[in-house]
Amino acid sequence: MNYTNRILVVDDDPSIHDAFTKIFLKTNASQGTLDAARSAFTGAVDKQAKPAPEQRALIHAHQGEEAVKIVTEAMEAGAPIAVAFVDVRMPPGIDGVETVRRIWQVAPETEIVLCTAWSDYSHEDTLQSLGNSHHLLILKKPFESIEVRQMALALHEKRRSAQQTEVLMQDLQAASSETKAYASSLVTANRALSLSKKSTDYVTRLKSEALKELTGEMRFLAESVLGRFLKTGDTQGMEQAIDQTQSLLARLEATMEPGQNAALSDDFDQQKAPGQ
Repeated sequence: MNYTNRILVVDDDPSIHDAFTKIFLKTNASQGTLDAARSAFTGAVDKQAKPAPEQRALIHAHQGEEAVKIVTEAMEAGAPIAVAFVDVRMPPGIDGVETVRRIWQVAPETEIVLCTAWSDYSHEDTLQSLGNSHHLLILKKPFESIEVRQMALALHEKRRSAQQTEVLMQDLQAASSETKAYASSLVTANRALSLSKKSTDYVTRLKSEALKELTGEMRFLAESVLGRFLKTGDTQGMEQAIDQTQSLLARLEATMEPGQNAALSDDFDQQKAPGQ
């Protein structure tokens, strides 16, 4: 839920609403007045771009039920009320304590300033009804405008900081999840590489053993053929058999390891030498 700078005033007395309006109109204009005074004194206009001063939007409710409806609609619209100043006694409807309880049922993060006179609920009674919540402040009537401004400012900054902290925690959790996923993928990749290497070694070993066995059979065949031709003295037939055998062995050597190729060539040369 996005942070907003909206203030709800809940009171059955129209003069209280007028007082809050004057207080926050003065607060909203203070930053602009300060910038104008600085420019007039220095005779220069600050050309550096600055964000517009935050305007505190006042929303008015004259009964508790109306206030709960406003808060509910604000939550549904995704623009919750940040701070609510709620009077305790608002006849003929529900009182301020019940209003706050219902507001928190809809929007539990709403900062509440409960405005009460000495003859209303005691502090202990209020805490017993609403609980010891850090979202609740008590403002005794009659109050000064500076008290209202300071409370509103402090509660807005508290709300803003809480949301910034929440966003930061979400970013940290997302970063942590990405890091874990990356680490997991590395482990999976390393395991796959290890299995691939083992499979390759196994296949190579089987292939090497099969080729050795086949080469041995070919060598035996070559020796038998060469021996027969040597006995008959048929030189031309012997040369032809040697060429055919050598060609076949070369094809086998092409599929073997370099070291095996060299060993195979040496063995064949030793077999060929007596007839040359």
